[in-house]
Amino acid sequence: MRVRTRCCRRRARRRCRVQARGLKATASVAVASPLTATERAEFDAALKSARTVRDGMPAGVARDELSGVIANAATLDASGQLTSSRLAATLMTVRRNKQFWPLNPAPAVGTRVVFTGSPVYLEYYRSEGLQIQPLANFGKANAAWGACKADGNATCSKLRDLLDAMLELASQRGTFSTWEYYFDFEGGVPPWTSGMSQATGLQALSRAYNSRATCAIATLRRAPARPSRQRRRSGSPCPRPAARTSSSCTPTRRSCSSSTACCRR
Repeated sequence: MRVRTRCCRRRARRRCRVQARGLKATASVAVASPLTATERAEFDAALKSARTVRDGMPAGVARDELSGVIANAATLDASGQLTSSRLAATLMTVRRNKQFWPLNPAPAVGTRVVFTGSPVYLEYYRSEGLQIQPLANFGKANAAWGACKADGNATCSKLRDLLDAMLELASQRGTFSTWEYYFDFEGGVPPWTSGMSQATGLQALSRAYNSRATCAIATLRRAPARPSRQRRRSGSPCPRPAARTSSSCTPTRRSCSSSTACCRR
């Protein structure tokens, strides 16, 4: 990594040299391990299956949305940034979109979808498909904590289940764990992260631990450091929460009670 020092005056040269050494040290941090052979096979199979489903769909918005999700995953892989820690979130995104788009029209932008068997929110972004939304999920976790606290529910299974699911989706970013976004957003290039979502996640994890809704201190030890201390790049935007109403929508062809997905606006 080439380090440029801007017109250091004599009295500031020492400080500039220290900053340059710090930048070099940051650039030398080891990246996460690449995919294993088993992980590679699983990813390739998931992408192939999604492409097969996409190719069998008629032309239209739904097909385009699934194509966008496939392109994001393929680009992440081609860039060498699809590491083992990012695989779980990438696979969930590809599989959920493959499941959703053949059966449903495009919902309103900002609609959050929950699939049977998982408490994790995926939010709809135009041309990006359904995407895991860490900020929304940790907001949901804090709401669950508040409800459990009001009811005197010490176990709070809803909170525990959601945080367990989110911990499985955490990725390794440099020297700390984080929750990343895997789609383009206002100039941000995936994978990017948000200080707001990290702070909300830490709040939810701390509350869960203090209320004994989590089973081990390892939960907090796995919690992320604060990326907000790092220099902000164009690839690290903060998403604005989408406007929502209290109404609900039912996926096409199925009712929410028996569907694989339920929508919320």
